[in-house]
Amino acid sequence: PPPPAATAAGVRVVQARVAEGTADLSAGPAMTAEQCAAARASGAAAADRAHADGVDVLALGEMGIGNTTPASALAARLLGRPAVDLVGPGTGLDPDGVQRKAAVVQEALDRGGPAEPLAALADLGGLELAALVGWGLNRRVLREQFARESDGFFSLWYALIRYIAPLALAVILLAKQFP
Repeated sequence: PPPPAATAAGVRVVQARVAEGTADLSAGPAMTAEQCAAARASGAAAADRAHADGVDVLALGEMGIGNTTPASALAARLLGRPAVDLVGPGTGLDPDGVQRKAAVVQEALDRGGPAEPLAALADLGGLELAALVGWGLNRRVLREQFARESDGFFSLWYALIRYIAPLALAVILLAKQFP
């Protein structure tokens, strides 16, 4: 059963499980097109709920454990860059760990795949990233009905949706200073 909803004032936990996780992006597509669409729909629904609740600013973020790998892979594919240019330590990998991570991302890039952003998202992305993209492409967000704040490399990936919807970049506020 899902965990109980949080009871803190103003906090709501929504279960939106699409799958038990994604597949190994270095070996093949991370998600099916249907899984990716379902995850995007859950993100779009979150924007609708926030708007219905009268939210003015929505802070987006994530745990930051293991999700910079697909974010790096997606950024590399969409920007046409090698993995080594975009892979970093994430939550604290040592230099050997960063090299292994870059090798996994490069394997995913070398196997080929779609360049169209939403197809690339299904091919390389994570479910949570697809949900962030769904949120970012929601009609209410695109109409700037509330501001968004982005925290972390992973959350900033969805800013690459400028390839999909340039207006979505209009009011992103950076919540973290990068070195």
